[in-house]
Amino acid sequence: MNDHQPTDIAGFLARRWKTLDDLPALRHGETGLSYRQLSGQVGYWAQRLREAQVEPGDRVMLLFPNTPALLVAAFAVLACGAIVESFDDKAGRQRLDYVVGLTEPKLCLHSAGVHPPEGVDALELVLDFNRDAGGSNLDDIPPCAGGDTAILLFSSGSTGLPKGVEITHRQQIAIATHLAAGVGLRKGMRELVVAPLSHSDGWQRALAALATGVELCFPEGLITIKQILDDVSSLQIDTLFLHPAWIRYLLRCNQEEVQRAFAGVVSLETGSATLWPEEVARLRDWLADTAIHIHYGISESPRSTLLDLGARPDKLAGVGRPLPGVEIQILGEGGGTVAPGEVGQIVIAGQHLSRRYWRMPGLSEERFRDGWLLTGDYGRLDGEGFLSFAGRKDDLIASGGFCFYPAEVESELGEIPGVADYLVVGIPDAKGVLGEEPWLFVVPAGPDWSSRQFFLHARNRLEPYMMPRRVVVLDTIPRTDSGKPHRQALRSRYTPSNVHPHQEPRTP
Repeated sequence: MNDHQPTDIAGFLARRWKTLDDLPALRHGETGLSYRQLSGQVGYWAQRLREAQVEPGDRVMLLFPNTPALLVAAFAVLACGAIVESFDDKAGRQRLDYVVGLTEPKLCLHSAGVHPPEGVDALELVLDFNRDAGGSNLDDIPPCAGGDTAILLFSSGSTGLPKGVEITHRQQIAIATHLAAGVGLRKGMRELVVAPLSHSDGWQRALAALATGVELCFPEGLITIKQILDDVSSLQIDTLFLHPAWIRYLLRCNQEEVQRAFAGVVSLETGSATLWPEEVARLRDWLADTAIHIHYGISESPRSTLLDLGARPDKLAGVGRPLPGVEIQILGEGGGTVAPGEVGQIVIAGQHLSRRYWRMPGLSEERFRDGWLLTGDYGRLDGEGFLSFAGRKDDLIASGGFCFYPAEVESELGEIPGVADYLVVGIPDAKGVLGEEPWLFVVPAGPDWSSRQFFLHARNRLEPYMMPRRVVVLDTIPRTDSGKPHRQALRSRYTPSNVHPHQEPRTP
């Protein structure tokens, strides 16, 4: 990226979209937008936001399903110089209320049928694919400074409260540029959108694609592995990102069926959780003609490494080397760097790195130190600088590509009728698909309690990926000497295939 390029996302994209014109940009079912039309739609909705008195630096909450409308909304907000905070349209109400109190959004931009949080002005965005938006007026909008905050990515907090990771315009552009080059995105490719755009992986990938001239194709309805295979084949998909959980489902399909569907796929990226070396080897063997890339990153430092399996098939257990502009060190318990091959905490520096958490100065000082991020993840670097992921420092649950803390689930659940005490713990998935599953350990208040009562209580409170897969009844919740819940004791004692007979899991 040279010094003459715009340092704000809207300007960066507007310049690129001018060269793409009628090339297809977004597709959803039988409808779609060219890059010229996309630019016009973004300009139209940016004007609507300005009419709603949205100003640079204001926060705008987005509540959308995974559709093209979410991207139009996000780019319109950025074109106004405002800050995006995006959530799935089914996000928990308590989570949203907390974010509203923390960020004080000026407006909630939402899809039809969504009820915005109370106390926030709202504007419904319905994307009319047939409307002439009158051409782009993005050039009329004053550019933001590259160091201004562009988006707040809300990751889970260890206290159960989400924390807003600040990513600037300049950082987003750096991530998009290096990601596009790293996985080989090219103008005219077609990409299937599977990952949620309200999460870091999906958002970063979409931004990289639309900065390159890729057409993003959105599945219709509930996404299943069968639909992914059908869409990859029928839409002639060239490239896509799949979370490791989807990779595991893929590897449980018929090999010939997968190979037929992926016959035209040029590149496949995965990451955000760990695949076993045996799975990576099988994926490579099944898709021998597809370039496969594996990345490591968290919300605070998205896409920090990348592994090209074709170039280094001997690194099946790793997640690659740092991308350009990224530096990684491994620290021991004493705070010094450890020797190659030794496990320690992964710390990261680079131009893609978040600078702080929104209005959380104490946590920001704890995690961001002298330009380095203390990730809380553990891993090792080999003698060639390849990173391998070893595990998580805390209680974070990594399930099906989603990462969240038990306390966040407990915060949404609140008091459970008929339960005296309970704890949520991440337990390894018996099928080896999701990575981990949230389990609920309960101490009933009386003898007649059943797990069905819990699921009736939880079904409208939790997003599907947070829903406990099993309920285990205990006499007491184990605690440490200081009185804190002892999750590790339960994690060590229970596995899906090792549950004590008198404490059989209960499911609805």
